[in-house]
Amino acid sequence: MNLTAREVIRMLLVLLVVVVVQFTLCLDLRIGGAHPDIILGVAPVAGLAIGARKGALVGFVVGLGAD
Repeated sequence: MNLTAREVIRMLLVLLVVVVVQFTLCLDLRIGGAHPDIILGVAPVAGLAIGARKGALVGFVVGLGAD
C-alpha cells in the first residue's frame, strides 16, 4: 500500500474536519436524547472511496485521533 504525499495530506485534512465537526457541532445535536457519532462513518466511506486497506488505515487513524 503506497500512499502519495498528496493522499496523506488529503486524508489528514478530511480527518481533521470530521473530528472538529464531531466535537463541536454533533455534541450539541440531540436526536432522541443521543448525539450522532459521525466518526463511525468515516472508515466505511473511506473504504468505499479509496479501497479496503486504505479505509482500514483511515479508520485506525481517526479512532486514535478521536481518543
